Amino acid sequence: MSDRPVHELIKELSLVLVQLSDKVLENFFNALHAVKHQDEQSARRIRLVDDEIDAAEVRLEERCLAFLALQQPVARDLRTICHQL
Repeated sequence: MSDRPVHELIKELSLVLVQLSDKVLENFFNALHAVKHQDEQSARRIRLVDDEIDAAEVRLEERCLAFLALQQPVARDLRTICHQL
Protein backbone atom coordinates (compact mmCIF):
# COMPACT_ATOMS: atom_id res chain seq x y z
CA MET A 1 0.00 0.00 0.00
CA SER A 2 2.01 3.01 1.21
CA ASP A 3 3.53 4.76 4.18
CA ARG A 4 0.44 6.94 4.66
CA PRO A 5 -1.41 6.88 7.98
CA VAL A 6 -3.92 4.09 8.44
CA HIS A 7 -6.86 6.49 8.72
CA GLU A 8 -6.05 7.94 5.27
CA LEU A 9 -6.00 4.48 3.73
CA ILE A 10 -9.32 3.62 5.39
CA LYS A 11 -10.80 6.86 4.08
CA GLU A 12 -9.56 6.11 0.57
CA LEU A 13 -10.96 2.56 0.61
CA SER A 14 -14.27 3.90 1.92
CA LEU A 15 -14.42 6.45 -0.89
CA VAL A 16 -13.79 3.76 -3.50
CA LEU A 17 -16.57 1.67 -1.94
CA VAL A 18 -19.01 4.60 -2.08
CA GLN A 19 -18.13 5.31 -5.71
CA LEU A 20 -18.61 1.66 -6.60
CA SER A 21 -21.94 1.61 -4.77
CA ASP A 22 -23.07 4.67 -6.72
CA LYS A 23 -22.16 2.94 -9.97
CA VAL A 24 -24.11 -0.17 -8.94
CA LEU A 25 -27.17 1.91 -8.07
CA GLU A 26 -27.01 3.84 -11.35
CA ASN A 27 -26.67 0.61 -13.33
CA PHE A 28 -29.61 -0.89 -11.45
CA PHE A 29 -31.88 2.03 -12.35
CA ASN A 30 -30.65 1.88 -15.95
CA ALA A 31 -31.54 -1.81 -15.99
CA LEU A 32 -35.04 -1.09 -14.69
CA HIS A 33 -35.48 1.51 -17.42
CA ALA A 34 -34.20 -0.88 -20.10
CA VAL A 35 -36.58 -3.62 -18.98
CA LYS A 36 -39.53 -1.27 -18.79
CA HIS A 37 -38.86 0.04 -22.30
CA GLN A 38 -37.57 -3.28 -23.69
CA ASP A 39 -34.40 -1.55 -24.84
CA GLU A 40 -31.99 -4.29 -25.91
CA GLN A 41 -29.17 -1.91 -26.80
CA SER A 42 -29.24 -0.40 -23.31
CA ALA A 43 -29.37 -3.88 -21.81
CA ARG A 44 -26.15 -4.78 -23.62
CA ARG A 45 -24.45 -1.62 -22.28
CA ILE A 46 -25.70 -2.44 -18.79
CA ARG A 47 -24.12 -5.89 -18.98
CA LEU A 48 -20.79 -4.30 -19.96
CA VAL A 49 -21.00 -1.89 -17.03
CA ASP A 50 -21.87 -4.83 -14.78
CA ASP A 51 -18.66 -6.56 -15.89
CA GLU A 52 -16.74 -3.36 -15.07
CA ILE A 53 -18.39 -3.27 -11.64
CA ASP A 54 -17.43 -6.90 -11.00
CA ALA A 55 -13.80 -6.17 -11.90
CA ALA A 56 -13.76 -3.06 -9.71
CA GLU A 57 -15.17 -5.10 -6.81
CA VAL A 58 -12.35 -7.63 -7.15
CA ARG A 59 -9.76 -4.82 -7.21
CA LEU A 60 -11.30 -3.28 -4.09
CA GLU A 61 -11.29 -6.63 -2.28
CA GLU A 62 -7.62 -7.09 -3.20
CA ARG A 63 -6.80 -3.63 -1.86
CA CYS A 64 -8.68 -4.37 1.37
CA LEU A 65 -6.84 -7.66 1.82
CA ALA A 66 -3.50 -5.95 1.16
CA PHE A 67 -4.43 -3.29 3.70
CA LEU A 68 -5.25 -5.92 6.31
CA ALA A 69 -2.08 -7.90 5.59
CA LEU A 70 0.36 -5.02 5.34
CA GLN A 71 -0.98 -2.44 7.78
CA GLN A 72 -2.04 -4.80 10.55
CA PRO A 73 -4.78 -2.45 11.73
CA VAL A 74 -5.75 -2.38 15.38
CA ALA A 75 -9.24 -3.31 16.56
CA ARG A 76 -10.46 0.31 16.43
CA ASP A 77 -9.45 0.55 12.76
CA LEU A 78 -11.27 -2.69 11.97
CA ARG A 79 -14.42 -1.44 13.69
CA THR A 80 -14.22 1.72 11.57
CA ILE A 81 -13.95 -0.36 8.41
CA CYS A 82 -16.87 -2.59 9.38
CA HIS A 83 -19.00 0.36 10.43
CA GLN A 84 -18.57 1.99 7.01
CA LEU A 85 -19.62 -1.15 5.18
